[in-house]
Amino acid sequence: YGYRNHAFESGWSGNKWWDWHIPYFQEIQQDFGREPKWLTDSCKKCKHFSLECCGEFRGFYTNFFVARVHRFLQDDIQHYLTRMDETGLMYTHRWNDLIIQSMAVQAFISSPQVWHFRDWSYAHNAGKPNTLNWGIVQIGNKVAIDQEEEMNRILEEELHWPSVETILENDDHDLVKAGYVEDMYTLRKPYFFLS
Repeated sequence: YGYRNHAFESGWSGNKWWDWHIPYFQEIQQDFGREPKWLTDSCKKCKHFSLECCGEFRGFYTNFFVARVHRFLQDDIQHYLTRMDETGLMYTHRWNDLIIQSMAVQAFISSPQVWHFRDWSYAHNAGKPNTLNWGIVQIGNKVAIDQEEEMNRILEEELHWPSVETILENDDHDLVKAGYVEDMYTLRKPYFFLS
């Protein structure tokens, strides 16, 4: 599995996301002898799932990813997806492709088989095309020596947007953030897009 960006998201359900998964993972451990692969790596304070312990769920932004389809068709992931589908919570709590796919990867695929693409630039924007509305622009860590300069060049010459400084000045709600995330210069709105 390979992805380009992280995002924090738990749908609209807060602790319900974790509350549903705790008994599910206990069940599969008991029935199948399987534990989540590397899901608890983000839970530094303790090794169980909760919003307090793990924070918002760190998922993979699904606007770009690559995957071995046959892996997602294997019994463990299919069991999870079927059970998830049966809950109906995708419709009532916004349990979406980002969090469901990310959970399947983190629970059933070992981390050495997962790749985070970081060496090429990436942009995704929802809304009007003339500025950053809801999304991310990120300079790949191998693209330019001066990533901040490259960001402004891309914004102005390729996207025909204002500079980073102008976008930040015009942000009335303090939702736009600019800076380095995992060694990549990043402009994002809202703040929950990571890298």
